[in-house]
Amino acid sequence: MSGLQLGTATGPAKLKAVTELVNKLAEDLDKASLLPKDRDEALEELKIYGRDPRNADPIFTKEGISMLLQLKTDNWDNEFLHSRILLLSTYGTKEHLSNLITEHHLAENITGNLDRHAKLAATKPQQPQPMEDMALSEILKLLFNVTHFCKDEASHFDTAVPHIAALLWKQDIPSSNPLDSPFGPLVNALINLDISTATNQAAIYPSSEPNKVAARLISLLDIAMATYNDNELEVTVTPLISTMLKISEHAPSSVREYIGSKLLPTAEDRKSILGRGKTLSARLLKNSTNAMTPSLRDAIAHLLFEISDKDASKFVENVGYGFASGFLFKNNVPIPASASTTFNADDSTGAQRMVNPITGQFIDQEKVSELPPMTEDEKLREAERLFVLFERLKKTGVIDVENPVVQAMREGKFRELDDDEVEELD
Repeated sequence: MSGLQLGTATGPAKLKAVTELVNKLAEDLDKASLLPKDRDEALEELKIYGRDPRNADPIFTKEGISMLLQLKTDNWDNEFLHSRILLLSTYGTKEHLSNLITEHHLAENITGNLDRHAKLAATKPQQPQPMEDMALSEILKLLFNVTHFCKDEASHFDTAVPHIAALLWKQDIPSSNPLDSPFGPLVNALINLDISTATNQAAIYPSSEPNKVAARLISLLDIAMATYNDNELEVTVTPLISTMLKISEHAPSSVREYIGSKLLPTAEDRKSILGRGKTLSARLLKNSTNAMTPSLRDAIAHLLFEISDKDASKFVENVGYGFASGFLFKNNVPIPASASTTFNADDSTGAQRMVNPITGQFIDQEKVSELPPMTEDEKLREAERLFVLFERLKKTGVIDVENPVVQAMREGKFRELDDDEVEELD
């Protein structure tokens, strides 16, 4: 090896270097000709070249990928390097992915590596192992990309679910950035996998503690909703909501009830207008209409509808018509006849109390306005302001509906103001 820094060649020189590295590693598989240090150095250089697919073609050929998959990953450094190179190969062309799975046992390799990580986590090692953490993060990213870009072959990876579930307890959830590795990649890895098989059902809803995985994800969600800003919520938390939705869809009734008890408004929430508090349910409701997070907004609404048994009446009662209406309209779900009718809900003592169907608040907790009722003149002045504002909006083309004040005048519900009664608007 020359004194040059690893992976610095470009153009034809890079292509030549990559070809030599792939050939060297392939020959080493046939007759172990490299020392461990030299093998690791060759892999490291190959990883650097693989970051940019230009003039790195030999890495992504059938022979190159086959060579990588045959290399032993019995240490975390090798696993990290292999996973990183394979991950980079998932960007751009996707035609080779199916071949990797069906011909080169990619699913079995990934599942086997996750099994090793899960077994290590179960021993609760005292010393931190940063390279193991990096290898786990990389292989989870690889798993997500492959199942995302090659959905027809995703079922080959379903046996990874029990290991992913076990790794949710690899370490404590941090109080900030809770979806940093390993938790974010673990959650993402579940999105494209089938959790309805008997083995996976037993892993996600263990008979000894059916709520275990759901509770862990809810703990992650609670911290995430309280700590991330809008941009981070959209990118980072949306996959967690999607995973929660999948787990709710396949859950036994007892687990669904548990999830509902943690995510839907409680009697304590109903002491004020729903969505205005600091609880998890309030944060979810507030973000279910957040214009800055469209993907998260839709995912939350679907999750809350799912744990309302996909029943529009229950959904309205659970979250209030104010939050439910947009989702129902957008998804062509008929508005229930009871949507504007008050109903009873249990308070913290179990007693029944009337609830405002629009806001979801207990009616006896609503604040009564201390302002005196508007006089007739005040009502007329307000109508005049509305008339002018509507006319301005119509001229801008923002709306194309009849001015309600004009309609009121036509129906005899409005009288003309004298000149001295009209108040100019800026």
